[in-house]
Amino acid sequence: MSKWIAVFGLAAGAAFAQGNPDGSAAYRARCASCHGADAKGTAAGSDLTGLWTAGATEQQIFDSVRRGVPNTLKHHSFGPDNEARAILAYLHTLDTATSRPAGNAGNGARIFDAQCSSCHLANGRGGRLGPDLSRVGAVRSPALLAHKIRHASTYIMSVYAGGWVLDGYQPVTLVTRDGQRIRGVKKNEDAYSVQIMDTRERVQGYTKTDLREFHNDDTSLMPDFGPDRLPESELNDLLAYLGTLRTPGPASGAGAPGVTYEDLRKGLEDPSRWLLYSGDYSGQRYSPLTQLTPANVNRLTPQWTFQTDVSPFMSTGRSGGLQSVPLALDGVLYFTGNHNRVWAIDARTGRQIWQYLREMPADVPSTTSRGVTRGLSVLGNRLFVATLDAHILALDIKTGKVVWDTVMEDYHQFFSATSAPLVIGGNKVVAGIGGGDRGPHRFFIDAYDTETGKRLWRFFTVPAPGEPGAETWPNAESMARGGGATWTTGSYDPDLNLVYWGTGNPFGAGDTRLGDNLYTASLVALDGDTGKLRWYYQTVPHDVLDYDATQIPVLAEVSIGGQPRKVALFAPKNGYLYVFDRASGKVLAAHPLVEAAKNWAKEIGPDGRPVLVPSDGTKCLSDVHGGTNYWPPSYDAAQGLFFVTVHELCEIFNPATPARASGTLGSWTVGGAGYAALRAFDPLTGKQKWE
Repeated sequence: MSKWIAVFGLAAGAAFAQGNPDGSAAYRARCASCHGADAKGTAAGSDLTGLWTAGATEQQIFDSVRRGVPNTLKHHSFGPDNEARAILAYLHTLDTATSRPAGNAGNGARIFDAQCSSCHLANGRGGRLGPDLSRVGAVRSPALLAHKIRHASTYIMSVYAGGWVLDGYQPVTLVTRDGQRIRGVKKNEDAYSVQIMDTRERVQGYTKTDLREFHNDDTSLMPDFGPDRLPESELNDLLAYLGTLRTPGPASGAGAPGVTYEDLRKGLEDPSRWLLYSGDYSGQRYSPLTQLTPANVNRLTPQWTFQTDVSPFMSTGRSGGLQSVPLALDGVLYFTGNHNRVWAIDARTGRQIWQYLREMPADVPSTTSRGVTRGLSVLGNRLFVATLDAHILALDIKTGKVVWDTVMEDYHQFFSATSAPLVIGGNKVVAGIGGGDRGPHRFFIDAYDTETGKRLWRFFTVPAPGEPGAETWPNAESMARGGGATWTTGSYDPDLNLVYWGTGNPFGAGDTRLGDNLYTASLVALDGDTGKLRWYYQTVPHDVLDYDATQIPVLAEVSIGGQPRKVALFAPKNGYLYVFDRASGKVLAAHPLVEAAKNWAKEIGPDGRPVLVPSDGTKCLSDVHGGTNYWPPSYDAAQGLFFVTVHELCEIFNPATPARASGTLGSWTVGGAGYAALRAFDPLTGKQKWE
């Protein structure tokens, strides 16, 4: 909708011209102050004489006026519909093909790249300090553009005087206590702090008490381009190029190198940064910071609160809140919240720098996802986020604008994505997919090109007929609806180039899918380049208890028999802690984390399979929430301790009725009181150190 209208939008067609003779008067009363008496635009409003010529439809324009245009001064209309139609009927009489300047547009593009692109974005090219010009040809007349280019400072001053400064583009100057003078554009401000993007496109926050000087500038960052700087012929070429810009372009995501793959590999070597969902590729989540100690932790006090203004309830109506892990980079926190929101905030003050909101399609089923977006990944100047309507996006880290948008799967089929993607190998971003309890499908793990969003590989967690693992399913139909969602984040070993990811439970009642049902309820290790399966371990063959294995693997180095071993530690919902050789997948140890796990399997046998305890309908088991769940564990390499949140519960499982093929596996009956606890284990011996 806002694709076409920069500041103004109303709806109607030429058919309304007759019978609405006051359209011209209504335009002068309601619109001319911003858009000009001739409707060709002013500093505050766009050119309205070419809306239909530019390709806008009646419905798009009508929707624009009724809803307003995001990030502009155009709010929704308070006038009656017939008045809006009369105005648009009048504008139809002005909508004639606008003659473009006679200059050379190709040469104008080169002039733009040389003179303008350091600040202005246009169709994916350029910087972030000036407003996006990707559709300036549809909303500004050549005469007005020429005036702005020749007299930028005068134009900016008139804009400020009229109160028309676009949010995020007001030039400012500040001087730090040590005398450093910084110019940039203001992103946010309150009585105590200011957040800016400086002329090197660094996003920074400052408290005003730390500044010697701070003021809004009445001169633009853009210089005047007089004839001595831009000859008339070159101005005409530039205007010809700008006249071709009529559709929104993507954010560039360019600029300074930003976060490199080497930065990601270094992990927490710079303890002021947290660049991955788990802190580093290992998933250990153990900060090297030492300033906080048991002796001073009681002196922690709140410094700020950030209000999201987002409902704490998920799309299903259940309580959700924030389940995101922020990324910390150069004084800015980047995090997600309910309903596809992404924020960048000043870590020192909690003030917002930018916000991204993806509008969900109206026909997304309410049960498609639970409304939570759990995290981000970063590479270069791009943030990567998966959405509730099963897309994966790249956002410009400086502005929050979309760089690319790729469909993962059809949300109409109950696919959704809630977990943080994982950047690997310097050019790929890996993402899982959710919806396994709602949609009868095969689920998958994907890798996408970080530059373009093109899908590079896909690994299905349930095989197709004839593929390895198909023999663990009774027929093709059961495989086609096999399940195995991948709704949490994985870990990565750059040296082995292996991606480790947990998979969800199979779909449907057990008697409809006899067999082990590979590769559901499993930990899989995938080749980072191809997505091919290198090894797997199934924690629950033929799962009927909803004991999925969608937990985060922890990569560690331990000593076994006096020899160093690179291992993967894994604590899925079945309540056991596993130790694997992370190159081969060999089970090195397995120990129960909760008492109820022993009633499910008395041990993990030498062949790696659980030795199940016969079910008589009376034994306490971990319920559908498991002995543990998606809450990420942590590992302290110095002490050799694995920290995990557990549930000690007693519930009795009632299997689903025979031949049932829905996603529900069965029901549970409360068998006694339970509690949750944080525990520390030695992963090699299984000994609990404390609770």
